[in-house]
Amino acid sequence: ARGEARALEGVPLAVKDEAAIAGQRTTYGSLLRRDHVDTTTSPCIERLLDAGAIVHARTTCPEFACSTVTHSRLWGVTRNPWIPEYTSGGSCGGSAAGLAESTTTLATGSDIAGSIRIPAACCGVVGFKPSYGRYAIEGVKPLSRNLDTLGIFARSVRDIAFFDTALAGASHALDTGPPRLAVFVPFRDRLEEAGAKAMQDVARRLRAAGARVREIESIPAFDDVAAAHETIMIGEIGGSAEEDAAEFIRASGTDKPVVSFIAGLTAPPGRRMGHAGAIISGGKGTATDKIQALESVGATVVQSPAIMGQAMKKIFQERGML
Repeated sequence: ARGEARALEGVPLAVKDEAAIAGQRTTYGSLLRRDHVDTTTSPCIERLLDAGAIVHARTTCPEFACSTVTHSRLWGVTRNPWIPEYTSGGSCGGSAAGLAESTTTLATGSDIAGSIRIPAACCGVVGFKPSYGRYAIEGVKPLSRNLDTLGIFARSVRDIAFFDTALAGASHALDTGPPRLAVFVPFRDRLEEAGAKAMQDVARRLRAAGARVREIESIPAFDDVAAAHETIMIGEIGGSAEEDAAEFIRASGTDKPVVSFIAGLTAPPGRRMGHAGAIISGGKGTATDKIQALESVGATVVQSPAIMGQAMKKIFQERGML
């Protein structure tokens, strides 16, 4: 009554199980992290808490948020609330399903190649993947350091705009004028007849509502950009794998033999998308640094899976286990 309420005062917020919240478990949907409790809160969540939001739930994701469906050994299958036999999409299937089920008002997510957009479409809610860097992603485990984008879910575009202002700040509020949309004709033409018809119907309805809808026949270098995106994404997904593995081995205190191989080092140059791509754009240092990180915790590193068996046999013999 006195105008003291904050922007999100009392609004229920569900947070994807990848953002750190002090004193709470953040598992990334993995059995490896089922007992991990964070000691700090990610800046994006702090901002929402400061705005008055109430975090009442964590939402499921596939292991390390790396799938377009939401299913993990830790949490099981997250189904579509409308048709349980169908998927809720991924990797933010829990956020989208929670909104569709009306168990929350707002939810967070992240997106590299559809992790917000696919679940939103599957569950009939609104998902917003903003431009890279609009929201602080520190404290949210990224799959790809140069592509991962924090995003948001709600049940209406109006709620998305409100949610966005709380996260990005009033000075960066979204343009609420008539939306400008593009229909990429080559993509539409790849759809099945029902899908193409639905897209045309949506475009017609949007035009009638005042949106500016334009059909685009081609985008310069589209295929090259798509190929570059795939290379960077796959490379960076593996970019910190060795550091993460070394940290887990160290924390486990195991004395069991561990054998690992560095993917990509022996592959032909044109196919070094995995580890080599990570070294270029996402990993912490060079291949040598990654090998040393694993060797520092007692792991034996080989350069090809073809010789892992030989390496394991040698280690077992040395330890008197054979």
